Amino acid sequence: MGAELVELLEEDFLEMDQAETANLPATIQIVSDDEFERTATGAVEAFSGTLLFRMKTGEGLDACHVATAFVDEAGERHFVILTQSVAGGELRVEAASKSENPVASIIPAYADVLETFAAAA
Repeated sequence: MGAELVELLEEDFLEMDQAETANLPATIQIVSDDEFERTATGAVEAFSGTLLFRMKTGEGLDACHVATAFVDEAGERHFVILTQSVAGGELRVEAASKSENPVASIIPAYADVLETFAAAA
């Protein structure tokens, strides 16, 4: 599944309904931190990826949940960014290299820091 996802993400973004990614009811309007974490984790596990970090950007109903992950394909990491409005809607998964979200630019550096810490431990 990882290779197919990488190809799809290189072409465009992928939108996943909450119910498809975490068996949550599709009628949820306000997405809590815990709900987003379950949805993002389910999506990342579905494409055999590794979740790096998650955060929330913005304020109120304009806020957006953001998570980052990578897929390892033949020793090459492909970074993805997952976003979902706090006000609900679909989970958007896209290649970090094609994303306009400013968080996408820090994903490779963050992954390198985690790798360095793991090696030092």
